[in-house]
Amino acid sequence: MLQGYLKLAMVEIQTMLAYRTATIIWCIGALLRIYLLNIFWSAIYGGQSMVDGVTLPAIVTYATLSIMQQNFIIANDISWRIQERIREGNIIIDLLRPYGYLRSLLAMGVGNLAFTIPVAGVTILVAALFGNLILPASPVAAVVYLISLLLGFLLSFLFSCLIGFTAFWTFELSGINWLMDMVISFLSGVIVPLWFLPPVVQQISDFLPFQGIGYLPLSIYIGRITGNEMWLALIKQLCWVSILTLLVVFVWRLAQKKLIVQRG
Repeated sequence: MLQGYLKLAMVEIQTMLAYRTATIIWCIGALLRIYLLNIFWSAIYGGQSMVDGVTLPAIVTYATLSIMQQNFIIANDISWRIQERIREGNIIIDLLRPYGYLRSLLAMGVGNLAFTIPVAGVTILVAALFGNLILPASPVAAVVYLISLLLGFLLSFLFSCLIGFTAFWTFELSGINWLMDMVISFLSGVIVPLWFLPPVVQQISDFLPFQGIGYLPLSIYIGRITGNEMWLALIKQLCWVSILTLLVVFVWRLAQKKLIVQRG
């Protein structure tokens, strides 16, 4: 059974390799955003060496890694794939296959991740040539960052599954996807670091899982979160991964009972 999931992951990698030109354009777009954000944050700091306890090189690094995570790590099209399978009626075929549908989605997500991580690494190296990037706050922070980043990927994947499964009831996800992208991007801290937002927004974010997608791993990397707080951040992410996994399984079971295929 494991071999079947590995094949799904390999198919995803091969599919991504077939679109090399699109990947190059994607990287160029990411580099352009990084360059513009460097200018933006330099203007915001206005010659100050530190704002809210964060140096300019640290915030530039935060912004750079944020774009890398958005474009290459936490980005996925799982919700759109689910929608298309439902609208075309192919979800029936997926249910008849000998492997679990949820696990097959995860295998495809992992395959996509395996392709994009090296691409993201090369893009960051290029970005470092014109950006004043810093290394992780410590060797421990580097390891914890990678673990936190993986958990952020799982959170993003689970959210995409939840959004995708709503297509069993709505058949159309454009509005839901747009709304959730805005909410997640804002409350996860990938657009603007949460410490720059009003206290009320920060408190709301503390009770939601979104910051585990961006803010927590990024803050660990630059040293905004240190010591025991790093481990508490990982525990928080693990708790949300567990909760969302149970929720995804529950909604998937409801969706199978609700299965109505839109034809034509």
